[in-house]
Amino acid sequence: MTRRERVAGQELPIDLMNTVWASGKGADDALSTADGALEWIREILPRLEQRPSSLDHWLPCASPLSVKQTAFDLRRLRDALRRLAADATADERRAGVGSGLPDHQVAVDMLNSAAARGAVSPALVWTGESAPTLVLQGDVPGGVAVTSLLARQAVRLFGSEERRRLRACAAPGCANYYLSGHGRRRWCSQTCGNRARVARFNDKQSSDAAR
Repeated sequence: MTRRERVAGQELPIDLMNTVWASGKGADDALSTADGALEWIREILPRLEQRPSSLDHWLPCASPLSVKQTAFDLRRLRDALRRLAADATADERRAGVGSGLPDHQVAVDMLNSAAARGAVSPALVWTGESAPTLVLQGDVPGGVAVTSLLARQAVRLFGSEERRRLRACAAPGCANYYLSGHGRRRWCSQTCGNRARVARFNDKQSSDAAR
């Protein structure tokens, strides 16, 4: 895979897991730079369950150091989620993208720590001229708040029956995870399904030619 294969309709923790992917160079990472992390946060903003109010102030004026720290925090959270996803799915793929975490409990502790960092609470926004909405308020920088929010969603994912729907994509070279809607689905996307079928056909042709 030479580019990121987006998996539609997935929960945000799954999207975070899939910000690193296998390529001809070994691995590419959407969060490897501060700019990449900001772009990804802006991309997922409309899909956040509740938008931290501090995020609106942080995004346009965050210091380079703050954004760099957020990118680091997101990568650490992603490593923890990928380790737990690998454990949950008995993932033995060799797609060139690992979590880098050798220990299951370290991943659990990192996830719980990230979830606890953002001390936020729900708040009502209702001007009288528009429909009431809920935001998250708290004296926490936007980058910390969004990382914590993603971690809390991941805690619910791994701590619920939804975990049983988690799958590792079976397509050659893909490092993605996804939530399956039915037991027969083996690929994260139609593109990966097509690539797997082509690979299977080529293997059969090679096998037939060798006989």
